[in-house]
Amino acid sequence: MKKIKNVEEFKNEIELEKIFDIDNIPISKLNKAYVEYEPIQNDIDFYALDEEYMWEEKNQNSDSEEILNAHDVVNQVKSHVDLQDFQIKVNSSNGVKFLEVRKLLEDYPDYITMELAMLIPDISNNIDIISKFLDSCGYFLVKKATYKDHDERVWGVLIFDPKKQESIRERVLNQYKYAYHTTPAYNADSIEEKGILAKSASKPFATNTKRVYMYLGNPSSPKYIKIMKSISTTLKQKDKNFTGDFVEYEIILQKLPDNVEFYIDIHGYSKNFVYIESNIPPTAIRNSEEKIY
Repeated sequence: MKKIKNVEEFKNEIELEKIFDIDNIPISKLNKAYVEYEPIQNDIDFYALDEEYMWEEKNQNSDSEEILNAHDVVNQVKSHVDLQDFQIKVNSSNGVKFLEVRKLLEDYPDYITMELAMLIPDISNNIDIISKFLDSCGYFLVKKATYKDHDERVWGVLIFDPKKQESIRERVLNQYKYAYHTTPAYNADSIEEKGILAKSASKPFATNTKRVYMYLGNPSSPKYIKIMKSISTTLKQKDKNFTGDFVEYEIILQKLPDNVEFYIDIHGYSKNFVYIESNIPPTAIRNSEEKIY
């Protein structure tokens, strides 16, 4: 896959290259998919693949409170813009990175909001049209990069995140009594006094609300320890004085605020990671334990 260098998008190159391998996609598929999505008339309210289909944009309300799950969004994109299965991948909340859509439709019939990746011909205003369509479906563009295929045609790899997610409150409270939040030890004094405060996350959550992440499961499991070691390594790279000291808090879920909602972390390490958009009061913290990763 030949990358078109762009300084602003260079940091995403390695990550996005792993999603679509253009060099191994049959040229016949690429030929069929390399189309231009143009307005069918000089009216900005109408976009279409061709004159056999007309999408009236003004009927799509991007400010709607409705949450469209990934299954519905994928079907709408395939229907309205005629994308093929190989052009769409979905990042599963089960920890499986970017499944083919066909596989997802077979194995995950009830999946909810997820991260979507699309391979779009980067010609004319294709990317703007796709981005606007996904915006109307409740998804916003967070990353993009451009590549060339064997015939030197330019493709855009686009990553979309849901603006909102479906709450899994009932599922969490029915299945779990406790969750775990592990944080660097330098936050301990503040947490003891004020509880665990929701904070704005790093990109691609810049436009989203503040949140607190928790782990549902056994924090002594090899899988969780591996995750925390990875996080510790990242923090040490940013702060040479950080020695890997953490505090693990056990949270009593029933003592969280009555209106708390739980959401799957679609960018996390596994489906056991969830987040809430509320602070965790000190009264909801059952126990704490010092750990080193």
